[in-house]
Amino acid sequence: QVLLNLIVNAVDAIKDAKKLGIIEKGRIVIATSRTEQFAVVRVQDNGTGVPENIRDRIFDPFFTTKDVGKGTGQGLPIAHNIIVQKHGGRFYLDTEYKNGAAFVIQLPLQE
Repeated sequence: QVLLNLIVNAVDAIKDAKKLGIIEKGRIVIATSRTEQFAVVRVQDNGTGVPENIRDRIFDPFFTTKDVGKGTGQGLPIAHNIIVQKHGGRFYLDTEYKNGAAFVIQLPLQE
């Protein structure tokens, strides 16, 4: 559910970036790694990115930048709840990534 939501959001951001002439070809990269404490999944794209002025709201229920009828504002809040509340992990936007958006999921290896 979480990965599907991130991929759908990335596809939408890539379509917007192509319409604006920012990019010619879209790219979504999914990478995994491991630390001592976490299994890590990183999903990044080269779409329009997340504007700085809304970053603090992206996990708020019903907040969306998509047109009416296209987004409900539930995807990221539900994903955040699944990762953080149900699995005790971390889920955040990598604000250092500047070529689109990059989300990081960290799931604890032990409880």
